[in-house]
Amino acid sequence: AEAGVQSELISDSLLGIDIDKADYVLTGAEAITENGGIIIRSGTYTAAIVAKSMQKPVYVLAEIFKAIRIFPYSIKDLPFSSHSKTR
Repeated sequence: AEAGVQSELISDSLLGIDIDKADYVLTGAEAITENGGIIIRSGTYTAAIVAKSMQKPVYVLAEIFKAIRIFPYSIKDLPFSSHSKTR
């Protein structure tokens, strides 16, 4: 909104109802892997599925320091995961 871009925050639970009002979906990320994978902790997968079904693009915003040089196969492979093997 500060940059002159009209925006509205829609909670995950209302996304299915309000997605038709949106031009696109923006979300943050915990990390971005070297091969372009995105690691996000909370219900973003569901939001992406809803957006895809309504033909709305999804954009992920993250700071450059969140780029990591690992190729996780599951959440258990992440060093900062609560499911991590090294905990």
